[in-house]
Amino acid sequence: MSGPCVAHPEAAATAVCHGCRRAFCDRCTIDFDGWTLCAPCKNRAVAWSMEVTDYRKPQTAFVLAMVGVFMMCFGIVLDIIAIIVAQKALREIQARPGLPGRALARWAILISSLGLLLHLLGFVAVWVR
Repeated sequence: MSGPCVAHPEAAATAVCHGCRRAFCDRCTIDFDGWTLCAPCKNRAVAWSMEVTDYRKPQTAFVLAMVGVFMMCFGIVLDIIAIIVAQKALREIQARPGLPGRALARWAILISSLGLLLHLLGFVAVWVR
């Protein structure tokens, strides 16, 4: 590696940050999950990984869908809420592709839709009698 460190011009650069592609000395870089990163890029990576691990909307929608299918009176309300939460999750996942849960949110919409259909068929069957 040739040239000086971006942060310490008196030191020779020994590594390139995988995030910003700038040259740094050994004092300025760390190994983060197999990537050589400078401090600002490491901070962004940590913030992003915390955000991804804390993203729970698809799981919430799926649980609401499953509970809604098995509940009679409140099931319709839970199924509707599950569909709304799952659709919001899918919009957020589309806007930020690194977020997890796309398949789970789709399953929540499918299960909730089937639950709504079953609830409506049940109400029709009661009224027809």
